[in-house]
Amino acid sequence: MPVWLYLFDLIYLNGYDTQQVPLRYRKELLRNTFDFGESLRFTEHRETEGERYYRQACRSRWEGVIAKNGKASMSPGGRAIG
Repeated sequence: MPVWLYLFDLIYLNGYDTQQVPLRYRKELLRNTFDFGESLRFTEHRETEGERYYRQACRSRWEGVIAKNGKASMSPGGRAIG
């Protein structure tokens, strides 16, 4: 059975806490840090058509959808600020 790991955020890199930088920058760091391919997948950020994307996820029986503000940083409790 094929297994995939989807990465969507990066909160630490090389001992540095990246939670205080906006999600869009963290995703850029994430994309440049790992070699994505076969079983390791990068989750693209979408700015529009969230409801359409959600309906697609339901039809395709995805396990879940994560929604985050691309301009927001994270607070220590894990919720986005911004």
